Amino acid sequence: MVADVAAELTAGVYLADDDSLHVYSDKYNFYIRQDSTAAGDRDMALVFVEEDGTEWEILLNEGDNVFKFSKSIETTGDMFVGDDMNIDGDDVRCNASVTTVDWNNTIGTGILGGAADTTRIPTIAYFDCEGIAWFDSTVTFAQAIDVDSTNTDHLVVNEAGDAIVVGAWTRYLDIGAGAAVLGPTAPSWSGTAGNSAYGLAFDANAEIAGLNPEIPDDWNGTSDILLRIYWVAQSTDHPQLNETIIWKAGYRSIVFGTEDINNGTVVLVAAPTYTEDEDPGDDAETHISTITLDYDSGTQPLTSGDLLIMAFYRDVDTDTYSGDGIVLNWELEYTSIGLPNHN
Repeated sequence: MVADVAAELTAGVYLADDDSLHVYSDKYNFYIRQDSTAAGDRDMALVFVEEDGTEWEILLNEGDNVFKFSKSIETTGDMFVGDDMNIDGDDVRCNASVTTVDWNNTIGTGILGGAADTTRIPTIAYFDCEGIAWFDSTVTFAQAIDVDSTNTDHLVVNEAGDAIVVGAWTRYLDIGAGAAVLGPTAPSWSGTAGNSAYGLAFDANAEIAGLNPEIPDDWNGTSDILLRIYWVAQSTDHPQLNETIIWKAGYRSIVFGTEDINNGTVVLVAAPTYTEDEDPGDDAETHISTITLDYDSGTQPLTSGDLLIMAFYRDVDTDTYSGDGIVLNWELEYTSIGLPNHN
């Protein structure tokens, strides 16, 4: 036995002055270190030494029953944690695809697993995903999910298109001038000052454009929808002091496949009167007027998924501007509580 020990020692196994046991060869260079000899408080470490002298270790603290690793843990198989797993850093990161994340206990406020205990991990609802976060079944969050508004990535619904309900937010849906339906009494296309842009020119006669947007399915259903009108005055026809322009619309909210196209009574609404306050006005000045669509109108209450059958025109009986009002764009503004499936 003594001869065997002597042979091992000549092969590169020795006990250093600090009682650490060293093993070295062309292939291996590591040692076992015991930092304390107090009963119940023994710190033992398995230390690996790289070629450049850099050391990293696996520390076993008997008193706390803790394994500590000075570098990353990587496994190609399963890793099971029977009790608590404490993360001292800022992030828990998955740099590759994750097949399953399984929590067998309740997810409490502030921790993963067990009852809520905010003294251990005050905030945990932080996901830094450079790929896809996939939940294969129902996940319930007790508090709000805050999506960083500076992030350029997207929150995506599943392939089945099931709706996601989120906190109320304001959404804008453009209706370009080219989307208008032009009938026999229709506005004409016209350039703005210097032909810098083109739009539909509504003159002081009864010219009408049809707008038929679908009421979005993510609308909250309990607030008015606003129709924004982006327009300018006719080029070279400056509005004069106190001349007025009034935009109007008449609409029905129709359930396609159920209601007739002319069902109910048309609701007539108007934007606040625009009154020129300069003498003369500027034909290149841009304007935004707003028509409010009453969500619970007694004759045409709005419903998600309905088609808004809308006639848009100028109030030629009241406004006094003789030139054209050129509309470049319309926009629906409404309160959303989800991600739209279609609109």
